[in-house]
Amino acid sequence: MIDSKNSKYLLALLGGAAAGAVIAVLFAPSKGSELRKKIKEDFDKSKEDISEHLCNFTKAAEDLLTKFR
Repeated sequence: MIDSKNSKYLLALLGGAAAGAVIAVLFAPSKGSELRKKIKEDFDKSKEDISEHLCNFTKAAEDLLTKFR
């Protein structure tokens, strides 16, 4: 089974990255339309990054399970 300690670290890392991105965007001076565009771009990039990390994490967990069977 997946180590709960590692999953907690992964969730903390992703949560911190998301919070940092939101704070950085909100404190950057820009017009409303530019801000919305930037938020959408950052969200899309974060979604892709999270998806990639979850795929890698799942693959690593599956490899470990295969080794121990």
